[in-house]
Amino acid sequence: FMMAEVRDLFKTCELIGVLCHTPHRAESWVIQEGSNGEDDPLQTLKFRVAGMPILWKILYFFFLVVPKAFLLYNVCWMGLRFLMETAGIVDLVLGAMTMDFILTLDELIFEAFGSAATKFIMSDLEGFAVDPPGAANVVDPRSHKTKWG
Repeated sequence: FMMAEVRDLFKTCELIGVLCHTPHRAESWVIQEGSNGEDDPLQTLKFRVAGMPILWKILYFFFLVVPKAFLLYNVCWMGLRFLMETAGIVDLVLGAMTMDFILTLDELIFEAFGSAATKFIMSDLEGFAVDPPGAANVVDPRSHKTKWG
């Protein structure tokens, strides 16, 4: 039970990291490559994480991160209390599965009600790389080699 909750906690922390490290200026998340595809226009588009305005970041934080963290905390706290008071092993396993189901409900809703185009875009979205602090000073400008080797 707690392994699934910790995995969900890491996903929430990654979301916070993306919101913090994404540039604050508005940029296009869609890049067109090649000519217009007459068969499937989505095949000529490339999707990437780009900048987003600070207002959108605040809205995403309050409408995505805060409710997810609230649910995570309450399911962990109440679930642990509930599972500790359960006497039978069958009830314990069913209770753990129920707690995990509550936290994966948003992903199930996306799988059930998300359109095919949305699922394609989400699967084709390029990752967002965050440079470590001081990464700009890692490469020596004269020799173009890294400073650590």
